[in-house]
Amino acid sequence: MKSISVKVGLIYIFFSVLNISFYTVSIYIEQIGLIIKNRELEALLQTEKVYLPLKYSLLSSPEINLHKITKTELINKINRVLAEIANQEYLIFTEKGELLYKSSEDLILDEKNRTDAISAISNSEFMNQPYLLQTDNTDEVELYIPVQTGER
Repeated sequence: MKSISVKVGLIYIFFSVLNISFYTVSIYIEQIGLIIKNRELEALLQTEKVYLPLKYSLLSSPEINLHKITKTELINKINRVLAEIANQEYLIFTEKGELLYKSSEDLILDEKNRTDAISAISNSEFMNQPYLLQTDNTDEVELYIPVQTGER
């Protein structure tokens, strides 16, 4: 190890490995950020595909007065709209936790659903947000759309 060329070569290899490691970590961190942003945008796109048809054909339709409609009529109208949009699983329940409809027998109404539904109602009334979108660490998107009718 007395030769200077061996020392310079080892230092060069060390800095080359360090440089490659730095760029690899930087690219990895940037890719994670892009994946997270892509997932958020995909969830928002899926949400809008469900919310907008409901809004225009049911929630803000001039032909339908939600304060004079019964729960059964509302459920039927929601089912017709959602059947046209996508083949997705959903629950329809009241703010009191009464299950009105479930699209699949595998679905259950748990405490988390009730809590998120209450948050959606609060967001709708106090922050003027029409729905609550929940994305956990899975590919599932949970969308809560509060609908106020005259029947309680």
